[in-house]
Amino acid sequence: MSGNKTTHAVYAIHCKPTKRTYIGCSIDAYGRVIAHFKELRSKDGKQRRVPADGGGRESVATNWQHDFNEHGEKAFEMYILKDGMDKDEALDFEQEMIDKYRACEQEHGYNFKRKAERPTLPIAFKQGEPPQPA
Repeated sequence: MSGNKTTHAVYAIHCKPTKRTYIGCSIDAYGRVIAHFKELRSKDGKQRRVPADGGGRESVATNWQHDFNEHGEKAFEMYILKDGMDKDEALDFEQEMIDKYRACEQEHGYNFKRKAERPTLPIAFKQGEPPQPA
């Protein structure tokens, strides 16, 4: 694994009828978009549950579910805004795009976090192989 440079992409999911946009960042943008739509499909009329920060942030994510339920999957377009970036460059660019598209504002987007941030893993990877069974 060492020596390989992992590249990141910043992507957008845009609802044509409402003109709302979600901005995301991933090392696997295609897989991440599939995961977003899998979650939206699985809710089937239910609201997405996300933590509200007291500023109406929960309604941003529920708008995404509402728009998906009302307009259907074909109403959404996916874009790769930029790829081939390292982690820090990608987070900076993601933040720039969140701000540009006003993606955290209820009337413009679906992002519920105002600041692009690196996801944290509750685990750490170790070098080598796991122990074999006895």
